[in-house]
Amino acid sequence: MRAERSVAIPLARASWRGQFTRVSLSPPTYVSLVHALSSDDADVRAIAFERVVRIYRTPVVRVVQRQWNLEPADAEDLAHALR
Repeated sequence: MRAERSVAIPLARASWRGQFTRVSLSPPTYVSLVHALSSDDADVRAIAFERVVRIYRTPVVRVVQRQWNLEPADAEDLAHALR
């Protein structure tokens, strides 16, 4: 099972008369991964955390870069500091 965040956007400027499509803004979140983050086993939590970081690193860096108008390297540094 996975949960996705999506938003409706116009298909095209010239033909946007009520025609929308769904575009995912973030990768899917797997429930099993969320459960692993709350595991009693420290090794399982560590592996799950690394997977979450690997999955969400790129979207987080892009949002940080756009939100604060940063260079890619600066956005990467700031996103890493959020960890």
